[in-house]
Order: sequence, then C-alpha cells, then structure tokens
Amino acid sequence: METTKSIEIKLKESLKESCNLIHDFANNHCKNGIVDDNCVWYHSIWQYLRMLNVVSSPTWHNEFYITQFSKAFNKDNCNILISGTADYSILAYVLEILKENKVKSNIYVLDTCKTPLFACKWYANNEDVEINCINEDILKYNNNEFFDVICTDAFLTRFSDNDSNLVIDKWYNLLKKEGKVITTVRIHDSDTKNTPNDIEMFIQKVKNQYSTYEKYIGISCDELTKKAEEYANKMKSNNIGNEEKILNKFKKFNVEYDVSKVSGELSETEYIELVATKY
Repeated sequence: METTKSIEIKLKESLKESCNLIHDFANNHCKNGIVDDNCVWYHSIWQYLRMLNVVSSPTWHNEFYITQFSKAFNKDNCNILISGTADYSILAYVLEILKENKVKSNIYVLDTCKTPLFACKWYANNEDVEINCINEDILKYNNNEFFDVICTDAFLTRFSDNDSNLVIDKWYNLLKKEGKVITTVRIHDSDTKNTPNDIEMFIQKVKNQYSTYEKYIGISCDELTKKAEEYANKMKSNNIGNEEKILNKFKKFNVEYDVSKVSGELSETEYIELVATKY
C-alpha cells in the first residue's frame, strides 16, 4: 500500500531529526506521565527505541489505521482528538490520511506530559499544520459531544482495569453521536510479568540495532543499553482482560474489531484493533 510506505518513510526520516531534541526536552520537562509521575525514563529514550523498532508503535498496525482513518476522515471540519500519545507517530497517520482525503480538520492532542505534546507540535510545524495541544489528564478533561473521532494507540492498558472503564466512559461523553473511537488494545489472557530472559532479549535487540542508527543517536550504546534496561523493568502493560472482557468494556458502543498478532516489545503479543461507534 503506497500510503503505508509514505508514512513509514516519513516517520523514519523524522525520527532521525527529532530523537535527540525530544531526548533533551524530556530530561528538562517530563512529569505527570500515565505510566509514572517521573516519566523521563520513558519519554527521553522513546524515539531512540522507535527508531530501532523495538517498541510498540502505530506502524505495527499500519493497515488498520490507514483503512479506518480513511473511512472516518471524510468531511471538512472534523474534530479529532488524539487521546494520549508517546510521540507524534499517531499524528503522522492522522495528517497523512487527511491530506490524502483532501479534507481540513481540527486536531487536538491531549496528554498529561508536555514532552509528547512538544513532539507533536514539532512534527506539525514541519508539516505546516496547526494543531491544538492540551496538557491535561483525560479523566479530568471536559468538552462533551465535541469530537467526531478519538484515536490513540495501545493507550488503555496504561491504566488499571477499573480506570480503563473510566477512560472509555470519558471517550463516550466526549464524542458526538455517531462519533468513533479508533484504537488498539493489548490482550492479556492472564497476569504477566517481564522475565529476566525477556528483558535480556530486549536489551540484546537494542544492542544489535544500535550500530545501524548510531550516527543519529546522541548517546552511547552503553548509555542507551542502561536506559533500555530501565525501560524494560519499569514499563508495564496492565491486564485489563481477555478479548471478551475488553469488548464488554465498550458495550455502550457499536463495535467492529479484529485481532492481530505482532512481535511485541518483549514477546509476541495479540492486540484488538477496534472501531467503536457511539450510537
């Protein structure tokens, strides 16, 4: 698919330009993250790990996002909310499909931490597009019945089982009638914990990939390896249920979904690719 290639190429080139900028910004501005209040360990190396393709990304669900965004972004003045994001990757998909569909929309990016908002603003400026950045907790944000589309990648499992229900209720209230949530959700069949072997394999992947991108990465392999180990030990995907339980969380919506299997960060992982329409 030509659009897939163009987005992937654009993201790879953008990461080369922004990874050190985002690393430095995070070290000075990171706080109030979903995973951890002190989220510098996460955001400061995220784009390095993205470049090495060892962490979860919308690119793992290319066809899903391109297909569903193409269907959803079909009119001018569509209000789009990106509800939580690690960097500008999901924004890149939004902008590319809007451009392809030749529609003008109002884009809002909401996150509790300033670093991903800064990253999105940087990318939007490069694309000569205006976006609205909201530094807020999704559970505290209020703008009911305003959005046509809410999108985010692998966001719900950053919350506890109970809080994920609150997020979905919030999305429902923020959407207009017939508005859509477009997202992916990791499936957990049981409680899982990263094993020492999983973590060692992750670190080895980072080491193996480093030399390919060394000229773009502003820290040494040793430093990146240490930070990658910290990431692997701290990063958590919460168990919010198996396929049936996750779908039941969206019982207020009309839901279309598929299940995809990806290589995963530490082990092979299944995700629900989901479109939930408010009726």
